Amino acid sequence: MTEIIHGISNAFTDNYLLGVLIAFGAGILTVFTPCSLTNIPLIVSYIGGATKKKAVLFSVFICIGQSVVFVLMGMLAASLGKLMSIAGFDKVWHSLLAAIMLWMALEMFGITHVLHHHSHSSSPLKQKGIIGALLIGMLGALF
Repeated sequence: MTEIIHGISNAFTDNYLLGVLIAFGAGILTVFTPCSLTNIPLIVSYIGGATKKKAVLFSVFICIGQSVVFVLMGMLAASLGKLMSIAGFDKVWHSLLAAIMLWMALEMFGITHVLHHHSHSSSPLKQKGIIGALLIGMLGALF
């Protein structure tokens, strides 16, 4: 298995265009995952009713917002990967993740109430702009 991974890594190193094309294809495939499909109502509600020119502009800034978050999350994952090589950090990481999962389970079952759920009536956005589209993209990427 290690030989296969090294072979794939060498193929990407030797052929930059191949790596870019595979990354682009993988990005296109992720559009059809359930996580991405949940962003559709968010995006449609923001862009809906806009002129064709504004809809294109908003779409571009939503994509930029998502890209920023994905790049930052990738950098964070790479940094955490390097930290995992430090002796003993893996135990701290596993303990932290276990504590977060336990807390989320307690919240889900209503045992703790740290995350209060307030029901507010949702009001439509009064002003749509490129900053809002950027923020919507970033929010969608986090989800």
